[in-house]
Amino acid sequence: MQIIAPNGSVKLILYYKGYFADCQIGGHSFQLPEHRLFVTGVSDCPSFAEFERDEPFGCISIELNPAAAYRLLAVPQHELRNTVVPIGEIIGTSAARILEERMYLESNPANKTALLQEYLTGVLIGTE
Repeated sequence: MQIIAPNGSVKLILYYKGYFADCQIGGHSFQLPEHRLFVTGVSDCPSFAEFERDEPFGCISIELNPAAAYRLLAVPQHELRNTVVPIGEIIGTSAARILEERMYLESNPANKTALLQEYLTGVLIGTE
């Protein structure tokens, strides 16, 4: 089990390789299926992540300060506090599926990250 200290950031998370059993925040348990994007809100308590340490594991996490998260996600940050939400609930299921599928088809983690950054940049300049 890995303990993650709260740091005041919102995280975009894509778990893409290995076994990720569970994520717990504030006594609530969240499942993070492989190849799906999630948003974790600002947490005021430690998070616990359980994964197999002896096996290959891949996870992309982009951290945003709350103001940037609000601008990119257009969700009041108090609604995301101490929770994990599939990104499709925020940006729409269709947009999420397209982004997740594009990331799934990339085998290189750097390319997966570049696709997520490209999406976020598109949101900022108004093309997404």
